[in-house]
Amino acid sequence: MLILSLRARILTSLIALLLLIPVAGIRLQNTALLEFFHSRTLAPWPKSAEFAPDPVQYFRKAKAWLADRAYPIMQASMLQKKFLYFVLATPPQRRVTIAQDGYVFLNGDSDADVYGIFENSCVRSHSEASVARLRDALPTLARFAHERGIALDVVIVPTALTLYAQKLPYSVPDRYRKACLDIANGHSPLLGVAAPQGVTFVYPFQPMRAASGDEAFFPKANWHAVGMSLKVVRDAYLAAIGAPTDVGDRLERGVVPSEIMITYGIVQQTPAYFLRNPHVVPDEARKQAFSNAIGPLFPVPVVEAKFYANDRPVVPESVVMVSDSYGVETSAVFAGAFRDLSQVTSNHLPADRLAELVDRAMRTQRVDRLILLVQEGNVDRIAAYAKGLPPGGSPAAPAPGAP
Repeated sequence: MLILSLRARILTSLIALLLLIPVAGIRLQNTALLEFFHSRTLAPWPKSAEFAPDPVQYFRKAKAWLADRAYPIMQASMLQKKFLYFVLATPPQRRVTIAQDGYVFLNGDSDADVYGIFENSCVRSHSEASVARLRDALPTLARFAHERGIALDVVIVPTALTLYAQKLPYSVPDRYRKACLDIANGHSPLLGVAAPQGVTFVYPFQPMRAASGDEAFFPKANWHAVGMSLKVVRDAYLAAIGAPTDVGDRLERGVVPSEIMITYGIVQQTPAYFLRNPHVVPDEARKQAFSNAIGPLFPVPVVEAKFYANDRPVVPESVVMVSDSYGVETSAVFAGAFRDLSQVTSNHLPADRLAELVDRAMRTQRVDRLILLVQEGNVDRIAAYAKGLPPGGSPAAPAPGAP
């Protein structure tokens, strides 16, 4: 008969308690945060009816459920990523590329899509075929805007991948590194797009490239442009529509944590500019009215939108900006020029609902101008919008108070 000493029994109990922590701690975690961490919906617990016909599959699903929630999976993962980055100078995840001089790039949306962002931003969107689709889309979009009596502008924002292609390491496959370098050297058909009458097209690569020598111009470890980089985009745009570029804002230099690395719990401060404009303020009530009007068009329950009012506009117009995620920061900067500006992030908007979105906005607020704004990897979204427009007809009902 085996007799355990008191010490052995205590140690065995402690080990058992430690082994229970991953399960016992599950209830301490937030499901939404876990889904954000995994970038997907968590695996569900298998149904009891699945056990009898296939026990192996049942336990496989149960294991997946536990693997998604085992405590403390997020904290342990963050610690591992910090060790990789700070100790081994290695990217915390395969979708991240560590480049020269402290630059950090996202190469894909996930580890299952490594170099997918490079493919979109440096190859596909700058191909002759993609740019041809864009050119063909512009007259259709111009017709749509003309029917509604509004101005239309299309703005394509360069990304860090093309602005700082010379920083890319040789570990990046030649297909992508050379394609990004080609654009950095001014070889892209996007630079030759001439907009038809009724639409303004802006791809401000050259002024952005000229200003990119300042390391705080486009924070070197960010995916989204902020600060000075967006001021250059806006000023190029205002010049293209014949508007004054001096809107009364100012730049302040400072630092921000890396947008890319902070998602892995890594705080890396990088130089950045903050744009200050005392004349631009968010209007929460009008934002909510805008969101309520367009919300039913989205398949997701939460609509990401903004509304800004400006008491000293240089262009006395009301604007709707439909954008990808680049518009979240850009909208406040563009708002410095207009009487008011509403912005919606359209990543989840079906392309054939753009017309209805604009029409709903026009029924609830004044709309003088529509801006379609995307980063250069989303050029095909502009073509998709045009393809999804109705074949033509009567303009939308004017907004309340419109002439």
